[in-house]
Amino acid sequence: MKAAVDNGWGGRDSHEKANRTLSNVVDYFIHLKGFTFLSGSNNGLADILENGLYELNTVADDGSLEEVTETLLDWYYECLEGNEDDKESDDDDDDEDEDTNMNDDQTTDMMVDASEQKPEA
Repeated sequence: MKAAVDNGWGGRDSHEKANRTLSNVVDYFIHLKGFTFLSGSNNGLADILENGLYELNTVADDGSLEEVTETLLDWYYECLEGNEDDKESDDDDDDEDEDTNMNDDQTTDMMVDASEQKPEA
């Protein structure tokens, strides 16, 4: 999603579209009641993320959508169990173990669907 926003794949309002998706994700967790069983692609979180990418004319066919969905749900359930250790510090620890940040020389498997892109005025 960051690459789509940075490159304006969703048009001039790419940033607003990404923020709307973020807001929808937060709303999802606010309205999620406890340990609701969620499985596979029929959970609302995956749909929210997929729709957000679609709005940015982007498709994540590299498994990252499922990975992000699973990670967010894992964090949510850990917090419900009282394991609300600072998730930001957990991320920092992961970055030391492996380089997950992309630099300008790296590529992504994301694709832009230009067939439905609206011409900008």
